[in-house]
Amino acid sequence: MKKQDTMKKLCIANLTYCRLKADLAAVELEIAGNSPIAQTEESNFLKKIWNKAKTALDNEIRKKTTEELQKDREAALRELARFENQHTGKELQFAKDSEKLINKIWNVS
Repeated sequence: MKKQDTMKKLCIANLTYCRLKADLAAVELEIAGNSPIAQTEESNFLKKIWNKAKTALDNEIRKKTTEELQKDREAALRELARFENQHTGKELQFAKDSEKLINKIWNVS
């Protein structure tokens, strides 16, 4: 029974590690999606002014969003580092190979 409990803890640790890495990847993807918009050229003077103002406003919103996402990214990195410091590389080896992790989970349950 003790071996099964140890394996459960090992599986939980690996799943948690995968989740933390996925959280970080999701935040980084959001940051990449909020990159500044490039100015477009228009021949019409009014459209040019309108597009310039709209782009400036959109980029300002994206900048604010990116600043908030950077804070989330830093928090995710801190949590991931904390988790890695609490566990050895050997304990987290199944997180690198999802097929092995799934097999371990099925064998434990």
